[in-house]
Amino acid sequence: MKIKKVLVLPDLQCRVARLGDPPGEDGKTLLALQKYVDANGPYDEGVQLGDWLDLPYFSRYDGGTWLEDALDYYEEDVAIGCGVLEPFVAVCKKFTVLEGNHDHRFKQFLKKHPHLVGKIDSPEQWAKNYLKAAWVPYWSNKQLSVKIGKAEFIHGQYCNKYHAEKHSREFLGSNVFYGHVHDIQSYSPRVRGPGGHTPAAMSLGCLCRFDQPWLNGDSVNWTQSFSEFFFFPDGNFTFFETRIFNNRFVGRDGKEYKG
Repeated sequence: MKIKKVLVLPDLQCRVARLGDPPGEDGKTLLALQKYVDANGPYDEGVQLGDWLDLPYFSRYDGGTWLEDALDYYEEDVAIGCGVLEPFVAVCKKFTVLEGNHDHRFKQFLKKHPHLVGKIDSPEQWAKNYLKAAWVPYWSNKQLSVKIGKAEFIHGQYCNKYHAEKHSREFLGSNVFYGHVHDIQSYSPRVRGPGGHTPAAMSLGCLCRFDQPWLNGDSVNWTQSFSEFFFFPDGNFTFFETRIFNNRFVGRDGKEYKG
């Protein structure tokens, strides 16, 4: 019986450290995770849940970055983002990147500067051409998702206190897993019948730093984590969500990995 093995990576928010701000991704945590996947791969498939990039200078909240600077920053950040994902793509036979709201900032930027259309490569083009990864424009069309067996992966739509329950109601009858909120929360609705089922909705944490500049030092409930899913031929699955503290964790193999 062939079991399909899938690696799932939540929000990275890759960004170069500049102007006194730290990088977006957590390099030490990612180093620990890279050691783990190198030792425990390969995987049949990999999914990055969106917000691969941060792109703050393309945001509607940023009105102070010059156009030329924003373009330079983008080239630097997307190059770093490709470098961050490359080792994880390398251990997966197939890899898919979902478009998150931060990644979508690129499209919003082009709407303001239509003269740049076709002159700079989009995150989708970088993912496809450089990483040879598939791209799902989820934030542009929330009817899209990555479906593997009886699980469905999206970036995420809601960030209220009870976001897992709300996602469960939105995706009734589906097992949906998402990022976006950076925390870990799950909800399983009541179902009729004697058969058991997997959690109906669950957020899977993040892989970014906790000192994002836009937080202004605010407290958060974020959790660094990654997940591994194992699918039976009938689509049912088992999954392991591994939480990471202080850039280290113990993997399913019982070994310690640290950055």
